[in-house]
Amino acid sequence: SFVSDKSYTLFYDKQTKGVFKAETKNISTPKFLLLFLIGYPTMNFFPNYVIPYHHNLIFISLCFMTLVLSMIVGNYFVLGLNKDLRRITLSQEEWKYYLEKGNKLYFIQITFMASLFLFAITCFILLYIYQSKWWFIGSIGASFIVGGGITLFTRTRYLLYKEKIDVNLSNEGK
Repeated sequence: SFVSDKSYTLFYDKQTKGVFKAETKNISTPKFLLLFLIGYPTMNFFPNYVIPYHHNLIFISLCFMTLVLSMIVGNYFVLGLNKDLRRITLSQEEWKYYLEKGNKLYFIQITFMASLFLFAITCFILLYIYQSKWWFIGSIGASFIVGGGITLFTRTRYLLYKEKIDVNLSNEGK
């Protein structure tokens, strides 16, 4: 079996056509709790009147900037969770196993990320209607998660899904 107890991510490099493997760092519970204990009260004290509801253009610009910034931060956060990136050699059957496993999840992942993106936009619309800071916070959280999965929307990932990319399975040509 090719299954491992450790969490990892496989990456494809377009230049070398090679496969790389990175293990995932564990997020320590104390750090997560500390961030939560700092973030939650901060959001509670976030004043609702600073959001410019009465200026439509400024409000839409703020929503768009918040959406994009949250996605960028989410992307960098997820990329920062990878450690020990190294080139690996795979047999044809190992590659086929990983490709089948990834392809089974691809549609689910795309659907989930698209739904979260639409949820973030819906939160901004509800923020305008109901003017509650919790809609703003919900959109930031959803955008952050979408940013972590933004690599699912690349052309390379789609071509891997369609099995239209030539992959160098050996460790040659570093």
